[in-house]
Amino acid sequence: MVDNMNKKRVVISVIILLAVIIAVAGLSYAFYAPEIGVNVPSTSELVTPYLSLNVIDGNEINIEHVLPGQKVIKTFSVQNMGTGSITYQVALTDVLNELVRYPDLVYTITSTNNGGSATNQVFPTTDALLLRDVEIAPNTTQEYTMEITFKNLDLDQSIDCDKTIAGTIQIYDQYAPKIYGIRRDLDDTSSAWERTRDSVGLVANAQVGDTPVVNDFDDIYPWHDIYSYNYDSLTGQEVGIIGDDNFKFNGSNGMVLTYIPEFYYHRYRSGGYEYIEISRDYIEGFQKSKSFSIGRYASGYDGTKILSQSGVPLKTAENVQWFREATYALGPKFTQLDQRLFMIQMLYLVEYANYDSQSSLGVGVTAQNTGARKAVRALTEENAVVITYYYHLETGYYVNVYDSSGQIKYLNIKILGIDEYRENGTLVGRKITLDLANDQEVLLDEDIRLVAHPSGICDFLGMKSGTRNKAKGNDIIYRGIENPFGNIWYYVDGITSINYHIYICNNPRSYVTEQITDCYMDTGIDLPTTGSNTYLRSLSLVDGTYSHVFLPESFGGTESTYVAD
Repeated sequence: MVDNMNKKRVVISVIILLAVIIAVAGLSYAFYAPEIGVNVPSTSELVTPYLSLNVIDGNEINIEHVLPGQKVIKTFSVQNMGTGSITYQVALTDVLNELVRYPDLVYTITSTNNGGSATNQVFPTTDALLLRDVEIAPNTTQEYTMEITFKNLDLDQSIDCDKTIAGTIQIYDQYAPKIYGIRRDLDDTSSAWERTRDSVGLVANAQVGDTPVVNDFDDIYPWHDIYSYNYDSLTGQEVGIIGDDNFKFNGSNGMVLTYIPEFYYHRYRSGGYEYIEISRDYIEGFQKSKSFSIGRYASGYDGTKILSQSGVPLKTAENVQWFREATYALGPKFTQLDQRLFMIQMLYLVEYANYDSQSSLGVGVTAQNTGARKAVRALTEENAVVITYYYHLETGYYVNVYDSSGQIKYLNIKILGIDEYRENGTLVGRKITLDLANDQEVLLDEDIRLVAHPSGICDFLGMKSGTRNKAKGNDIIYRGIENPFGNIWYYVDGITSINYHIYICNNPRSYVTEQITDCYMDTGIDLPTTGSNTYLRSLSLVDGTYSHVFLPESFGGTESTYVAD
């Protein structure tokens, strides 16, 4: 039979309360968020080629348990160390504003030496510019005082008591930041996007086998700065980077994670087009994707903990709660795959400019036959069986063994060898040698069934994207993330639907299943209520905090049109 769990086609069946939208079969990637728990130094200095931002107590704003009437003072200075006048911007990034009545929180900025100013401006709810086009003379320092006030009004403000306000002060001088973009006509049936901005003329190819290809994005941030590394779970430290002598795929030098650097993005629609733009720098209207790490491989399991390392079978057939708890057990900085998946999808789209990732990267492990392969000969003394249907089997893959009644007998048995088997010169089939224990054997009329491919098949590609072979059944990799589609489906945690309306939790330690808690925020996204079990025509896009979220918006596509297969 065909394992339709491996199809990339999106099939959504929404019930009244759905805890996981893009997840079904029981497999997980582990996420590691290195920015969590990092202490800000007592003195912070951020330097551009000519300007410096000096902040005595760190450039972060962090106000907890706010109360009406509360005021917070932040001081900083901007220094021009160059020989000519410079125009700069002051921005607030990494913004967290939990207030429901957010206009009640305002800021005023004053300065010396003709610096910028602002009076009673509403504190931002997303990354924003605080001051625009401020000019500073050479060898000059402009001192700033920022006063943040939670206005005490003659009304009930209890809904916003005990909330948190946070952000990071940044400066940017007036240079033209690089913006890599794509756009797509919303009525165009093609799955391809058009390159825009600094992406125009760039080429992105995925490697097939050992043949090198041209990919301009290999030298462009943030794609260039994505890398796999070994992580020591005991010390919480990076202990080896891919390319170093001590880096190991097999887990002997620690878990294998892939680092995704921070970047800024802007996804919007205008004039009948959808646009996606990515930049290293903060630009007004752009939002920040914080750095994070993801397991290079889907999760294996050694009986006590889940793994991200090469050469192991994948853990399957457990529910989302099991994987959530198993990932939490790796440490306080870990969670299972969540909405950061959409950031990876965005990076892929801007790089390859095509919804059809199978045409760009390779077909992947899709439409693979996982049906029974019955033993026509049982070579018990050789730990082998002879089968006549052997397609998609390879040395190093894993199989489950079923008895003659169809019941599972052994799980995850490794294939050690595949050879022709002849009797009196006549080809009977293929001899499959298995890694069986002394007390295990496969008998006549029992069968073996292929399971998910083990991790590490694309290790030879290093940090390149691509596949061994573009035919069906071959594993693919995208910039250090193996099989982002195909092989098996994955849980995506922290996303819940009530009556087709989507809620997302932004605190990985508060993910729950089949319920809505205070952690879950309204995204403004509604799933389509008709046309399910067909191909997608478009993906959701809402303004603001959740513009990065790609979920079904409308159906009506085909295998090769619109969002495609």
